[in-house]
This record gives sequence, C-alpha cells and structure tokens, in this order.
Amino acid sequence: MDEAYRHMKIQPFGQADEESFPTRMEPTFSLAFLRKCKDGAVILNADGRVGFLNDPALEALGLESVGDVVQRQWTNLWPETAHEKMSAALDRVLNGDAVRLAGIPSEVGNLDMLFAPVINQDSQVESVFAVMFPSGSSPRISG
Repeated sequence: MDEAYRHMKIQPFGQADEESFPTRMEPTFSLAFLRKCKDGAVILNADGRVGFLNDPALEALGLESVGDVVQRQWTNLWPETAHEKMSAALDRVLNGDAVRLAGIPSEVGNLDMLFAPVINQDSQVESVFAVMFPSGSSPRISG
C-alpha cells in the first residue's frame, strides 16, 4: 500500500461523522473469508478458548472437526513442549499486545503464529485472531 494513503480515514459518501461508520464485519462474511484462507485461521474467546478453526488449522492440530475442540483451552491443544510459550503469548495478547511465535511443533511440521487481539469499542479484548503458517514463510491470509 502506498505510504501516503496508509493512514487515511475511510468514510462513506454523504456521512458527516465517523460514529455511524460500521466498526465490525458481519460474522457470515468474516467466517466465509477465514474458511478460504490457505493458512490456519483461529478465533479464540477472551478466556483463551477455541471459537473457530478453519480446515488448515484443524489439519495442523491433527483434528477432524472443530466440534472436537470448541470451547477447549487453546494451550491444551499443543504438545507439552509448547505449553509455556503458548501460554505466555496468549497472556500478552489478552492484555492487548500482538505477538508472533516461531517454531511451534505441530502435526504438519513447525509453525509460526501471529496473534492479534480483537478489541471492542470499550477498549477491552473481546477475542483473539491467530494465523498459523509454516515456519520460515509468510502468512497467505489472502486465501
């Protein structure tokens, strides 16, 4: 993206203020997009429990269905050797930081993970978005 346009405020035509501008994606759109991602897409609730995993995320964890893990604690889905790193990363994200973990062991080899807090209009972390991708590569979130 051109650096000159990076910080522009986006507003629909005819709208005088930012207040009425939508601040959230419709859930059906966002989940449809995340399902198409080539990398593992994850949504955790504010307690660090699984809310959504796309197919590549399920594969990386060696799972058949999101129903097998929905509402389970995210850190418990990883090998014992990753628990400490995963817990520390999740604590930081739930406190509002973006975090990157590198070289986490999985069913499909080592993964890197990007975590980002999803912050509501009261400045509280309401959920966590994470992307898992092969170590040493870049995320392919575009689908």
